[in-house]
Amino acid sequence: MRFVWVIFFVSQFAGADQTNLMHRVEWKGGKLVGTPEPPLPYITERVWPELPVKKPLEMKRVPGTKEFLAYADHREEKDSISKLWVFRDTPKATEQFESLSLTNRLIYGFCFHPKFEQNGFVFLHTNGPRRGEGSKAKNCHVSRWTMNRKTHRVDPASRKVIIQWNSNGHDGGGVIFGNDGMLYLTTGDGTSDSDGDLTGQRIDLLQAKLLRIDVDKPTDARPYGIPPGNPFLKTPKAAPETWALGFRNPWRLTCDERTGAIWVGENGQDLWESVKRVERGANYGWSLYEGSHPFYLERNLGPGKLSKPTFEHHHRESRSLTGGIVYYGDKLPKLAGAYIYGDYSTGKIWAGKHDGTKVTWHAEIADTVFGITGFATDTHGNLIVIDDHSGFHRLKPNPATGTPGKFPRHLSGTGLFVNTAKHKTAPGVMGYSINVPHWTDGATATHHFALPGKGQLRFGGNRGWQGPDGTALMQTLSRDGKRIETRVLLKQQNEWLGYSYEWNKAQTDATLVSREGADRVLSNGKPWRIPSRAECMMCHGRAAGYVLSLTELQLNRTHDYGEVKANQIQELSRLGLVSGARTENYEPNGKSAKNLFTNPYDAKANRTARVRAYWQVNCATCHVNAGGGNSQMILSHHLKLDATKTLGAEPVHARFDLGGKARIIAPGDPALSVMLQRIIRPGPGRMPPVGATGPDPKWIQLLAKWIAEQKPTK
Repeated sequence: MRFVWVIFFVSQFAGADQTNLMHRVEWKGGKLVGTPEPPLPYITERVWPELPVKKPLEMKRVPGTKEFLAYADHREEKDSISKLWVFRDTPKATEQFESLSLTNRLIYGFCFHPKFEQNGFVFLHTNGPRRGEGSKAKNCHVSRWTMNRKTHRVDPASRKVIIQWNSNGHDGGGVIFGNDGMLYLTTGDGTSDSDGDLTGQRIDLLQAKLLRIDVDKPTDARPYGIPPGNPFLKTPKAAPETWALGFRNPWRLTCDERTGAIWVGENGQDLWESVKRVERGANYGWSLYEGSHPFYLERNLGPGKLSKPTFEHHHRESRSLTGGIVYYGDKLPKLAGAYIYGDYSTGKIWAGKHDGTKVTWHAEIADTVFGITGFATDTHGNLIVIDDHSGFHRLKPNPATGTPGKFPRHLSGTGLFVNTAKHKTAPGVMGYSINVPHWTDGATATHHFALPGKGQLRFGGNRGWQGPDGTALMQTLSRDGKRIETRVLLKQQNEWLGYSYEWNKAQTDATLVSREGADRVLSNGKPWRIPSRAECMMCHGRAAGYVLSLTELQLNRTHDYGEVKANQIQELSRLGLVSGARTENYEPNGKSAKNLFTNPYDAKANRTARVRAYWQVNCATCHVNAGGGNSQMILSHHLKLDATKTLGAEPVHARFDLGGKARIIAPGDPALSVMLQRIIRPGPGRMPPVGATGPDPKWIQLLAKWIAEQKPTK
């Protein structure tokens, strides 16, 4: 659900001198810490803290040794340097040595040959050139190198390219040997967005695949052989290396050492991240599908069995999934046989078990602050989580499991109010106003925010302004003089989460609503949806910058602070609550001439400006690049109208029985405009899909009149 949040600022205004009417007071009563849910069963502790690790990606045990580990890193700096390192697995490890260094190529993954102890072969999956001439036409290589089994250093002259393909984004990067002795490797669709080159379903290319080759049986045509069991050998024009297809950007690949099952973690596009326990000959649907969900169904489906992911996560909890490993160590017996994986953006870790036919168990097991790039086991069988920033961490049981959390169950316990019944906020909690409210079934909203300590909001133009951990935003929604709920958006561990508190009938306090949300009927008989925590994050997502109301377009206005009226951006900057704004751009007692936001309900204002403002607040959180609204229109306010891909544009999904003349917006003809149908029709396909339970009648009237005014395209 979409929320305009009240932000709690660490500031308070006092004084009568016009030059110093307000000063900042710290918000000291904040109690919004932790989570309402029980502690998860596992936590982490750092290992090898003295190793000089920078941006590690993948780690493997060196075969034939009982003490050495190898890991790859890469740094997208000026020279795009990637290295393979080796170190001795001891608790106080301080030294590592460089086994191989590459310039202007990035290592994504590596693996050792099953007969490494005899041949010393190491296989690297790389992409480049990353800089300079030719970098606009990058390619991926899987190359074989030879490592000295005594010194563990790779011979830089030993490189032999095994297989390569063009890829300028979504490169895949996995490379492993299966229990069958074949080399498996993942490739992405080769682009940086929504399968723009349409490779996802092409069977004749190497892109968007899980490939399977035999590196021990080269032929005259290739430095590898094609295993006879590959599933598409009789499919016309098929790349014979193909084992499965329909991948967007696979990130991390593993083989279950006991069952031989191949697991792939995959980065999603707009809304869904996924994990596949890959079936031979499967087609995972990209880009007709994102995970198991329709994406561009009008595109042509390739061969293979259309298959769903094994595990799937909405972007509200996972936004850059990192595949993992199947764990068989004895340190964590409850996880034996489980596939362990995580997320780079949220730091969450999950585990799941599969009996070869179906999933038998799946759960979130830990929540970290890491940018997770991979998983591994050390030489002692410990499960290792790889963090892009700080290195390596061991997963271990959480001693606090089973103890209740201390997250406040009542609004009065949050530290945001000194008198909850009177809705009187605590010192340091600051009210603000916005130019355009979000439609919430006719409710009115008040907004506040609070910052911890001396924290500041970082000015971000018209993308949500970010604050430090502990920042809280609050929105209280009321109808007919009664407070219904207060929504809180809280930042912890560099992540935003939304919580809702429902007001009691006496209007004295509000109680935390369960994570599933709740459906209510108001005193006037109207339905009301209190959003689930997941619904909160559907709008407060990455593409929108999480924070929706703290933008230049919304805050560029005069606010009544009680003792003074002033432009909000100027005043918040003067108080030290916002950093980075150019305050000279704003009028002291009003709006700037730039970045104006028209009130959609102002009948005297320009109708196009009113429509664009409504789109920005109510629609553009999803209908932006990678925002989840996978029609091709982009409704961001800064774009020219022609660039929104709405006027005269063919709908890529439902036409609502309007026939071949249906358009997203049919200029001059509201009856043929799919956008209008989506806001007036109930049931599946109604927009927005979460938020208000009913349409905004004034918006319907405005949109219909505006469409009728548009001139038909030639």
